[in-house]
Amino acid sequence: MTLTNSAINKLQQKTLDSNCSLSNVLRLALTVAVKLDLAEFEEWLQKELNGYGSKDIIPIYRQIKGQPKVHNPYNGWIPLLSEDSDYMEMISSRSIGMSIGEIESLQDGMSSDTQLQINYPPHLEAEIMKGMEFVFKPVLFIAPTFAIAILEVVRNKVLDWALRLEKEGIKGEYLEFSETEKVAASHVIYNIEQVGVLGNMSGNSTANVFHTIKLTPEVIKSISLLAENIQSEKTNLPPDIREDMVDLATKLMAAVEEEVPNEVNISNILKSIKNIAEGVTGNLIVHGIISVITSIFS
Repeated sequence: MTLTNSAINKLQQKTLDSNCSLSNVLRLALTVAVKLDLAEFEEWLQKELNGYGSKDIIPIYRQIKGQPKVHNPYNGWIPLLSEDSDYMEMISSRSIGMSIGEIESLQDGMSSDTQLQINYPPHLEAEIMKGMEFVFKPVLFIAPTFAIAILEVVRNKVLDWALRLEKEGIKGEYLEFSETEKVAASHVIYNIEQVGVLGNMSGNSTANVFHTIKLTPEVIKSISLLAENIQSEKTNLPPDIREDMVDLATKLMAAVEEEVPNEVNISNILKSIKNIAEGVTGNLIVHGIISVITSIFS
């Protein structure tokens, strides 16, 4: 078999080719995943291609931060400000569930100084407007760099997956895979990083945003995934906080796995993680961690 006939090799080549759209890369990856019977990876690829639904669990790398603003009919767009830092953190964070194709289109149509305007979910918009002396519609402004960051993370994950498949001897000649290759593929470990619920930005606009959490099954799942993702993404965390974050993530996982999890203890660990994360700027993973913790407490 020559390398040019290998589906995995072709997937690697397309992933490395900056002129090949990520949508096309994902379509080839989806074909490979379906033929290898990798249901979980197939599901992730489908969601990246088609977008995430309102109740889907979404990856941490799609959690972004922006600048809340309101439109004043006399002064135009002005920043929406509050003395409550926790409240500002909540309304400044948002999950992006649009498809990769939509994100690529946005990237192509935006210049470096263009900002994307994202509407808040109706319930959160109503909560924000309740606290206004003069009621104006709030919108979250997002810098165009968010699109580049998401596209790069997804492209890198597909490349990593393809390299792991090749390492296990999986080639896929002419997009056909043997039973041996299918078995080998089922043992390949990959990390999708799913944390949080898309659009979960509910919460009261009061100072007491970070109370003791109620450990429902959904919350426990989100916390466990958060701890796992901090550990798996430790190399992408800033060096000066890496050790503390990983240590807290380990403690968080242990606390969640106790026979009777202590809500106060878990809440305090989450607050400690958030406090450390808030001292970091310009790191997509850290911003995602903050957003997830904010949604857990909301």
